[in-house]
Amino acid sequence: MNWYYVKAGERVGPVPGPEWERLVGENEIGPQTLVWRDGLERWTPYGELAPAASAAPDASADSGEPEPAAVSAADPLSFASQIRECDYRLSLRACLGNALGFLSRSYLPLLGITLLVLAILHFFSLHPVTDFLFAAALSEVFLGGLYAAFLHTMRTGDNAFGLVFSGFSAERFFRLIGKSLWERGVILLNAIVVVLILALSGIITPGMTPDDLSTEQTLMLFFVGGIVMIPCFYFIICWTFATPLIMDYRMPLGEAMKLSREKVLQHPWRISFGIALSILIALSPLFIAVPLSQFLGFANDSAQNPFHLVIALTLPFFFAFVLAMYEAIFTLPARS
Repeated sequence: MNWYYVKAGERVGPVPGPEWERLVGENEIGPQTLVWRDGLERWTPYGELAPAASAAPDASADSGEPEPAAVSAADPLSFASQIRECDYRLSLRACLGNALGFLSRSYLPLLGITLLVLAILHFFSLHPVTDFLFAAALSEVFLGGLYAAFLHTMRTGDNAFGLVFSGFSAERFFRLIGKSLWERGVILLNAIVVVLILALSGIITPGMTPDDLSTEQTLMLFFVGGIVMIPCFYFIICWTFATPLIMDYRMPLGEAMKLSREKVLQHPWRISFGIALSILIALSPLFIAVPLSQFLGFANDSAQNPFHLVIALTLPFFFAFVLAMYEAIFTLPARS
């Protein structure tokens, strides 16, 4: 009988029975280690199985056919082909409950990880050159590390500060940069289209400043911009889970973006509402912080404005909710 387990955010296996007993004896497999073997419906902490963990269906020992979820750990393309064949039921209420329960157990470590990434972001933004290079590429690499750290903590309960930098691994680094360039390319293309439409229609002219716009021109600007930017929002939502797939399964960029889009389009409105809800909750402190900072005399664009940090308090909720949806969508059902 073969076993699989999670170590440092990665799936390990198959591990044959004698080797498994050795790992358990050396405390490599602890009570909180997530494990799976044939006959289990989902990844389970080993402490919930012992001492009955050795009891398994006899047929599985000689079947030689691992569970699809185990195959996916070693072969992301195999996982992608299998998950495409499965529909899923996404309960936003269940995802909300899972995210809140997860944060209630691990909020402070996750807040620390989030603050670490924000501090790195701020450091790179201090100089125009590093700010441009960081915004163009490295932000997605650190975002991938943040997703990996949250996923590891969600699955094992262990802190994972080191995984913040896991996006710099050879397999993931250029894939994450590629995803960032794709997204920014789509945004730039849509912005160019907006400017061309407004210029050709005479709404804006060379040398015009925002103060020169009339009320009608401003409304038209927002209307045209909103319509033209719909494809931009479409792709950003469709590619939401590409970064977790790259980090979790080391999936190639094209396959991760394609699989994410296909699964989102199975239930587009529910996922779009879930993402919008998570963003709204994550940004909710700004509705208080911005007026308060203005009342106290802080400029909104000032680096000394301490109220910019309040969003960090709720930002972990956004990542927890998105990853709760990710787990619900990209978990293969148990084989019957």
